[in-house]
Amino acid sequence: MPVKCCMRSEKAINNSKAMNLIQHDISINKKAFGQSFSIHRKVAEDGETREETLLQESASKEAYYLGKILEMQNELKQSRAVVTKVQAENERLTAIVHDLKEERLPADNANAARWGWEYFCRQEHCLLLTNSRYAAQLLAAQL
Repeated sequence: MPVKCCMRSEKAINNSKAMNLIQHDISINKKAFGQSFSIHRKVAEDGETREETLLQESASKEAYYLGKILEMQNELKQSRAVVTKVQAENERLTAIVHDLKEERLPADNANAARWGWEYFCRQEHCLLLTNSRYAAQLLAAQL
Protein backbone atom coordinates (compact mmCIF):
# COMPACT_ATOMS: atom_id res chain seq x y z
CA MET A 1 0.00 0.00 0.00
CA PRO A 2 2.71 2.37 0.56
CA VAL A 3 3.23 2.39 -3.12
CA LYS A 4 -0.29 3.53 -3.74
CA CYS A 5 0.13 6.23 -1.21
CA CYS A 6 3.25 7.47 -2.92
CA MET A 7 1.52 7.36 -6.21
CA ARG A 8 -1.28 9.32 -4.84
CA SER A 9 1.00 11.83 -3.34
CA GLU A 10 2.94 11.96 -6.61
CA LYS A 11 -0.30 12.51 -8.41
CA ALA A 12 -1.18 15.21 -5.93
CA ILE A 13 2.22 16.80 -6.40
CA ASN A 14 1.84 16.58 -10.17
CA ASN A 15 -1.65 17.97 -9.89
CA SER A 16 -0.35 20.70 -7.64
CA LYS A 17 2.45 21.50 -10.12
CA ALA A 18 -0.06 21.49 -12.98
CA MET A 19 -2.31 23.77 -10.99
CA ASN A 20 0.61 26.08 -10.27
CA LEU A 21 1.51 26.09 -13.95
CA ILE A 22 -2.09 26.77 -14.93
CA GLN A 23 -2.34 29.54 -12.33
CA HIS A 24 0.94 30.97 -13.58
CA ASP A 25 -0.36 30.86 -17.19
CA ILE A 26 -3.61 32.45 -16.07
CA SER A 27 -1.65 35.17 -14.27
CA ILE A 28 0.46 35.82 -17.39
CA ASN A 29 -2.66 35.84 -19.56
CA LYS A 30 -4.38 38.26 -17.15
CA LYS A 31 -1.38 40.59 -17.30
CA ALA A 32 -1.23 40.32 -21.08
CA PHE A 33 -4.97 40.92 -21.35
CA GLY A 34 -4.68 43.89 -18.95
CA GLN A 35 -1.83 45.35 -20.99
CA SER A 36 -3.71 44.70 -24.22
CA PHE A 37 -6.86 46.31 -22.81
CA SER A 38 -4.83 49.26 -21.49
CA ILE A 39 -3.10 49.72 -24.85
CA HIS A 40 -6.42 49.44 -26.66
CA ARG A 41 -7.99 52.02 -24.34
CA LYS A 42 -4.97 54.34 -24.83
CA VAL A 43 -5.15 53.96 -28.62
CA ALA A 44 -8.90 54.64 -28.53
CA GLU A 45 -8.35 57.74 -26.39
CA ASP A 46 -5.56 58.93 -28.72
CA GLY A 47 -7.86 58.34 -31.69
CA GLU A 48 -10.63 60.36 -30.06
CA THR A 49 -8.17 63.13 -29.20
CA ARG A 50 -6.84 63.12 -32.76
CA GLU A 51 -10.38 63.18 -34.12
CA GLU A 52 -11.26 66.15 -31.90
CA THR A 53 -8.08 67.93 -32.98
CA LEU A 54 -8.88 67.32 -36.65
CA LEU A 55 -12.44 68.55 -36.15
CA GLN A 56 -11.15 71.72 -34.48
CA GLU A 57 -8.61 72.27 -37.26
CA SER A 58 -11.30 71.67 -39.85
CA ALA A 59 -13.66 74.12 -38.17
CA SER A 60 -10.86 76.68 -37.95
CA LYS A 61 -10.00 76.28 -41.63
CA GLU A 62 -13.67 76.48 -42.58
CA ALA A 63 -14.05 79.74 -40.64
CA TYR A 64 -10.87 81.10 -42.26
CA TYR A 65 -12.02 80.23 -45.77
CA LEU A 66 -15.52 81.57 -45.15
CA GLY A 67 -13.89 84.83 -44.10
CA LYS A 68 -11.78 84.80 -47.25
CA ILE A 69 -14.87 84.14 -49.38
CA LEU A 70 -16.70 87.08 -47.77
CA GLU A 71 -13.65 89.28 -48.27
CA MET A 72 -13.40 88.30 -51.92
CA GLN A 73 -17.13 88.86 -52.43
CA ASN A 74 -16.74 92.38 -51.02
CA GLU A 75 -13.78 93.01 -53.31
CA LEU A 76 -15.84 91.75 -56.24
CA LYS A 77 -18.70 94.11 -55.36
CA GLN A 78 -16.26 97.02 -55.10
CA SER A 79 -14.64 96.07 -58.40
CA ARG A 80 -18.03 95.91 -60.09
CA ALA A 81 -18.88 99.35 -58.70
CA VAL A 82 -15.57 100.71 -60.03
CA VAL A 83 -16.22 99.12 -63.44
CA THR A 84 -19.70 100.69 -63.53
CA LYS A 85 -18.25 104.10 -62.65
CA VAL A 86 -15.51 103.76 -65.27
CA GLN A 87 -18.06 102.75 -67.92
CA ALA A 88 -20.23 105.74 -67.05
CA GLU A 89 -17.21 108.06 -67.22
CA ASN A 90 -16.18 106.52 -70.52
CA GLU A 91 -19.66 107.10 -71.95
CA ARG A 92 -19.61 110.68 -70.67
CA LEU A 93 -16.21 111.35 -72.23
CA THR A 94 -17.29 109.71 -75.49
CA ALA A 95 -20.30 112.02 -75.61
CA ILE A 96 -18.07 115.05 -74.96
CA VAL A 97 -15.66 114.00 -77.73
CA HIS A 98 -18.58 113.47 -80.09
CA ASP A 99 -19.98 116.93 -79.27
CA LEU A 100 -16.57 118.53 -79.76
CA LYS A 101 -16.19 116.83 -83.13
CA GLU A 102 -19.61 118.06 -84.21
CA GLU A 103 -18.77 121.60 -83.09
CA ARG A 104 -15.35 121.47 -84.72
CA LEU A 105 -16.57 120.04 -88.01
CA PRO A 106 -18.52 123.13 -89.10
CA ALA A 107 -15.66 125.33 -87.90
CA ASP A 108 -13.25 123.21 -89.93
CA ASN A 109 -15.56 123.40 -92.90
CA ALA A 110 -15.77 127.18 -92.55
CA ASN A 111 -12.00 127.42 -92.18
CA ALA A 112 -11.52 125.18 -95.18
CA ALA A 113 -13.93 127.26 -97.24
CA ARG A 114 -12.20 130.49 -96.22
CA TRP A 115 -8.79 129.01 -96.91
CA GLY A 116 -10.02 127.72 -100.28
CA TRP A 117 -11.44 131.12 -101.17
CA GLU A 118 -8.20 132.87 -100.20
CA TYR A 119 -6.21 130.39 -102.25
CA PHE A 120 -8.50 130.89 -105.21
CA CYS A 121 -8.20 134.65 -104.90
CA ARG A 122 -4.43 134.48 -104.74
CA GLN A 123 -4.36 132.30 -107.80
CA GLU A 124 -6.70 134.67 -109.66
CA HIS A 125 -4.59 137.65 -108.60
CA CYS A 126 -1.46 135.91 -109.82
CA LEU A 127 -3.16 135.07 -113.12
CA LEU A 128 -4.33 138.66 -113.53
CA LEU A 129 -0.84 139.96 -112.83
CA THR A 130 0.62 137.50 -115.28
CA ASN A 131 -1.98 138.38 -117.89
CA SER A 132 -1.29 142.08 -117.31
CA ARG A 133 2.42 141.54 -117.90
CA TYR A 134 1.76 139.57 -121.06
CA ALA A 135 -0.61 142.25 -122.23
CA ALA A 136 1.97 144.91 -121.49
CA GLN A 137 4.62 142.94 -123.32
CA LEU A 138 2.31 142.44 -126.30
CA LEU A 139 1.55 146.13 -126.46
CA ALA A 140 5.17 146.97 -126.19
CA ALA A 141 5.98 144.49 -128.92
CA GLN A 142 3.28 145.85 -131.21
CA LEU A 143 4.42 149.40 -130.89
